[in-house]
Amino acid sequence: FKIVPAGRANTLELGYLFEPARELVKEDSFFGAISLGWKQTIRNIREVLLTIRGLVTTRLSHKLVGGPIAIAQVTYGLFEQGWAKYLLVLAMISINLAILNLLPIPILDGGQILILIAEKIRGKPLPDAVIGYMQMAGLVMILGLFALAFTNDISNLFR
Repeated sequence: FKIVPAGRANTLELGYLFEPARELVKEDSFFGAISLGWKQTIRNIREVLLTIRGLVTTRLSHKLVGGPIAIAQVTYGLFEQGWAKYLLVLAMISINLAILNLLPIPILDGGQILILIAEKIRGKPLPDAVIGYMQMAGLVMILGLFALAFTNDISNLFR
């Protein structure tokens, strides 16, 4: 990592912006490129999980959560820098959404998997009322996350 003095956006409230050092890596073979892409995807998944953990444990500020407006701004900015960066951001967004979808929140796919596991262990279906309350709690969590993301997006527009 290289440390860049503050004065730029996204300083994470520390006064410094931590940017990964950039290094161009090319593979000559098709299978080498597939392997390299897979390794980078696994690295990105770890980063997303660490970020989620940091947000939940409050080690990272909730102000880092961005919504559709932030995504549009970033993708538009990177689209102007070329297709490669644009496609990389789209891949990162897809990885983020896949991981979020697999979280054990009842309304998401991860929550459905959790309910199925509970039913398998229990040996019979969970009562509809229990599933309904779990789904409602999951919906409240997701709506809260959306509200946070939109609030951050709108407040960032006026900065």
